[in-house]
Amino acid sequence: MPRHPIQSAIADIDTTKSSVELGRRHSEALIKQTLAVWQPRADRVLTEEDARQIIENTVGFFRLLHEWDKAARQNRMIALRAQQRIAETPPIRPGKIVWRRKPPKPPKLL
Repeated sequence: MPRHPIQSAIADIDTTKSSVELGRRHSEALIKQTLAVWQPRADRVLTEEDARQIIENTVGFFRLLHEWDKAARQNRMIALRAQQRIAETPPIRPGKIVWRRKPPKPPKLL
């Protein structure tokens, strides 16, 4: 199945640098499609460089959302594992002290 132009752009763009710094050229089809979508919403005539920046900013935005989602999923897994460990811990009977180590010795009286 052929990839959508946006998917190709997302995979190929390094969002830390501009298209000028990278010397990267996006496909003409993607640039034209970007201009066709965004020109009606703009209050000025958009250039090809504007379209490149729109592509890079959009890709950067979705990468950031992906990173946040990934971090949230990891945090949920950590919390779930902690809950499972708590659930697996045997209950303590009331009135009984459970020492995991040897109980401390009482202080010596002089």
